[in-house]
Amino acid sequence: MKSLSGLSRHIINRPRLAYPLERLITGESRVVTIWAAAGSGKSTLLRQWAHDAASRNVDVLVVDGQALFNGSAALADQIHRANSGDEASRQSICIVQDAHRITTDTSRHSPLSIMHGLPANVGLVLSGRYQPP
Repeated sequence: MKSLSGLSRHIINRPRLAYPLERLITGESRVVTIWAAAGSGKSTLLRQWAHDAASRNVDVLVVDGQALFNGSAALADQIHRANSGDEASRQSICIVQDAHRITTDTSRHSPLSIMHGLPANVGLVLSGRYQPP
């Protein structure tokens, strides 16, 4: 699991890129994918947006695709928390970085299975260098 640390003080506002992410908070979208080359700014965009979303009382969990490949239960835990108690109506966002490391034939946490298991109040961001098979 990754944290939101390392956020630069110099934030570049990118409304065109942040718009699809904002639709996760409003519930207009359930899943957003971001595929781009290494060093293109995916992690910076997501870190800045996640920091802003958290400041608006949205639960944000950042998970590494390699951790899911290795069987991390972090995503399952987040989904369980989002569906229990006082958190059930609160919007939650799960960001899976390096999602290109997830492979559908070797991981029970394939992008498709992750998307199908989402409750209504949990949005998903898949981000990586290329779309996994």
